[in-house]
Amino acid sequence: MLVRWFAVLRSQESNLNTMGKSVLWCLSKTEREWYKDIHADVLQDMVKRVDLAMKRFIKGDSNGKRSGKPRFKGKNRYRTFAYQRVKPDCIQGNRIELPKLEKIKFIQHRPIPDGFVIKRALVTLKADGWYATLTLEDVSVPDNPTINIEPTKANSIGVDAGLEYFTACSDGTMVEPPKFSREAEEKLAKLLAQARAEEKRFYSTPLASTNALQSYTSE
Repeated sequence: MLVRWFAVLRSQESNLNTMGKSVLWCLSKTEREWYKDIHADVLQDMVKRVDLAMKRFIKGDSNGKRSGKPRFKGKNRYRTFAYQRVKPDCIQGNRIELPKLEKIKFIQHRPIPDGFVIKRALVTLKADGWYATLTLEDVSVPDNPTINIEPTKANSIGVDAGLEYFTACSDGTMVEPPKFSREAEEKLAKLLAQARAEEKRFYSTPLASTNALQSYTSE
């Protein structure tokens, strides 16, 4: 894709819209058959990334600071891709259905609140596996709400973030902290203890002792 961008630059066609059309043409599925295995949203997101990199290289950011020349990156560097449209019922039990990927078994960290609809999915590769981040929408909330309420002492409430409680309200309501980090630390401690026990069990086997003795005598 960058080859097509730089070819347009060399031809002195500095119009970014022209370059964008050139890149879209480069993404033609008739030119590359294997593009049919990639969802259209993922391809369009890739075009946006290259477009942003080229704009910062040519014109710079909001402060006028220009970035360096975009570099070619291997497929292993592309660790995040987005689906701008997913099915509202893409989660069925312990599986999630994504375009071009069908149903995949996953661990759902928290349930979808009632009244919310799944609109977007972001799939990211991290050190310990793949993660899916979902964007939700509450259809009952208008896009441009009009608020005609005059704030008074009776209809107002104070909210404060505390240490013992997640939030403390002026009406006496206390919200407990979720403590996701503490739960993850406890799980990590158990896994590390299991790993140490497995390592200790391995070195205590007769085979491991024999190999260690042979390597010692050979020296």
